[in-house]
Amino acid sequence: MNKLKQNMFWAVCGALGAVLVIFFAVVVFPLWSDRDAKRGQVSQQKKVLKTTSIDLSSKGDIEAWGARKKEYIEDYKAIAEAYVERDADLEKWLDKLGMAVSQFPRPDQFINPYQDAGKELEARLAKIGVGVGMLEPPREEGQEPKVHFGFNWEQISTSDVDWQKVSPADQNAVVRLVQKRYWIAEHIANACSHVEEGRTVPDVKRILDLRFFRHLHDDTQNFKPPEMRGTGTANLRVPEYIPTWVKSGGAIKYIECDLPDALGQTISFGLAVETPFDKVPKFIQNLLHPTQSPKIIVNICAMRVFAATQNALAIEHEEKYEADPAPNTMEIKARLEKIVKPVNATIWLTCQVIDFDPGKLPGFAK
Repeated sequence: MNKLKQNMFWAVCGALGAVLVIFFAVVVFPLWSDRDAKRGQVSQQKKVLKTTSIDLSSKGDIEAWGARKKEYIEDYKAIAEAYVERDADLEKWLDKLGMAVSQFPRPDQFINPYQDAGKELEARLAKIGVGVGMLEPPREEGQEPKVHFGFNWEQISTSDVDWQKVSPADQNAVVRLVQKRYWIAEHIANACSHVEEGRTVPDVKRILDLRFFRHLHDDTQNFKPPEMRGTGTANLRVPEYIPTWVKSGGAIKYIECDLPDALGQTISFGLAVETPFDKVPKFIQNLLHPTQSPKIIVNICAMRVFAATQNALAIEHEEKYEADPAPNTMEIKARLEKIVKPVNATIWLTCQVIDFDPGKLPGFAK
């Protein structure tokens, strides 16, 4: 009996051993083999990563990058919102047209309100003592001085342009661009003064010239640039701050800069004004940070400030003094300062306006 029990025990042990061997052969050995294969793959990948200088990122790195991405998106949205807000004034139509931004007036609908707005703007400047245009001294006594340049309002009336030969798409593009150029002109006009103690104080004596670099249209016979218009300016040079490739007749046409990601274009222009030297900083401040509508983003690319004329080389005066007392030199100096006035400064500016296109913003920024 005892021998039977002993044989049964060893028989069971032998059976369990056989089962264990079968388990290792069927389950464990393949897993070990798979483990070794994956270790080999990981080792190979590490070698690849080391040779390509790519660091393995931890969970903390990924979370930090996600947080930074969120910050960048919020910053992008804030910048885009500022551009969209400033672009709203550039995109709107004149109030007299009573049109939504998405609509387009016909040229014959737009011309009269545009011309009236230009006249009203110049009258408003004249009322506060700001002149418009370059003065050509009279050649004969008694003649009135001729005025040239100024705002160079676009000549788009039916007597200047045969609109029947212009495609509807080009009509819309030209009218829209003329409207934007008007808002820029109004922005500049508003920068010529500031309100102080309830009254408007001029900071500029004259707006000499405003000239947009890009032609209104490739058809310069219909849409004439300022220097090609028949306004009696043949004897006046195009201002020196206008690059040669901007002038008509040149081989190169001016091309505006495209914003990244097709978010719009620039509108580039040259501006010349005359103002007292002490008013130069105020005018530049007003131009960059307008306190009135339209609020448009203006970037100054280049600026030159100089005295276009000079004072007389000598002031003729005759003073007689008694031997006693001695002459009052301070009184003489004060009297001469009233006679000798400082000349005005001439400012030449090359500027760009950001013509933003909100419709091209990426989805996360809208």
